Amino acid sequence: LAKVSAVTVSNVLNGRQNVSESTKARVMNAVKRTNYSVNLAAKGLAGGHTNMLGVLIPDLATQYMGEIVWGISQEARAANIEMLISTALDTQRERNQLYFLENITDGIILVLPHNDDDNLQLSMSGKPMVMVDHRGSTIKLPAVDVDNYAGGRMATEYLLGLGHERIGFISGFFEASTSRLRGYKEALVNAGISFDKNLVIAGDFYQPSGFRATNEFLASAKPPTAIFAANDLM
Repeated sequence: LAKVSAVTVSNVLNGRQNVSESTKARVMNAVKRTNYSVNLAAKGLAGGHTNMLGVLIPDLATQYMGEIVWGISQEARAANIEMLISTALDTQRERNQLYFLENITDGIILVLPHNDDDNLQLSMSGKPMVMVDHRGSTIKLPAVDVDNYAGGRMATEYLLGLGHERIGFISGFFEASTSRLRGYKEALVNAGISFDKNLVIAGDFYQPSGFRATNEFLASAKPPTAIFAANDLM
């Protein structure tokens, strides 16, 4: 390829049509012979886009995260977009990963953000970003969320419909849990049952806290006959 310019090689690799068939064949033969592969980061810096979507999640240890990532991957595949997954269990790593992803992706999906609105605002660089389960954030970003309040009410109404009146509630630690607790309280009041604070135990959305809270309920003088845990893991 000594007599073929870098611009011509770039045109071939990017599928542009202003290259003769013979030159295109020479370039592709050289690519095959040398096992050349495109550096996506460099391509993104040069061309302004990488055709890659960044997905930043807290962890990959739960079915909940797996379902979200699976859904994103289906849409990315349909749009012929590559997906880069990163994990962040704390605020500092989340900020670091956001800075990293913004340099090598065309957009970011941020699931269950750890950072508060001020820090998220500092992390934004103008790249498109969508939040999933925003934990009560008021930052002006597109967001996909669920109606935690209605879900909490419906879950409690289901247990009430089975004849339970002493329903324990194991809470989590952010806005989603607060909304589910409000739904739980409203369903009880609508059924003519007084709210009992002794039937609410704080959890942290992880399995050990659900186990601890359940043991605490069962050891009480008058345990609940049913339990509404604020997430699947608990």
